[in-house]
Amino acid sequence: MSSIDSLSRLRVELLNLYPLSIGNKWVYLEEYGINPNVWYEVRTKEVIGDTLASNGKLYYHLKEDDYHYFDRIDSIDGNIYRYYQHPSLPEELAVTGGSQVIHLSIRI
Repeated sequence: MSSIDSLSRLRVELLNLYPLSIGNKWVYLEEYGINPNVWYEVRTKEVIGDTLASNGKLYYHLKEDDYHYFDRIDSIDGNIYRYYQHPSLPEELAVTGGSQVIHLSIRI
């Protein structure tokens, strides 16, 4: 198996851990700081809706604590793209501005 095949398979496996579907919810433990000053916080992220952006692409509305943002997974390149929190959220739930690639990394 080539290294490209291995990387593609790994990307698919990682993206399977981030399924974007309304109602999906993640509860996880986040680590902050550097040893010996490390602390942990339980975080919750939930997909609460979706919206069609002005670029014609479907984004999923995620809420994490008090933050709202929109993510989509590109079916061609497998990257996660995000519209960050707009100042008017959550009132207008507007998708404006550009998108940015988000790299999904997991530490086991």
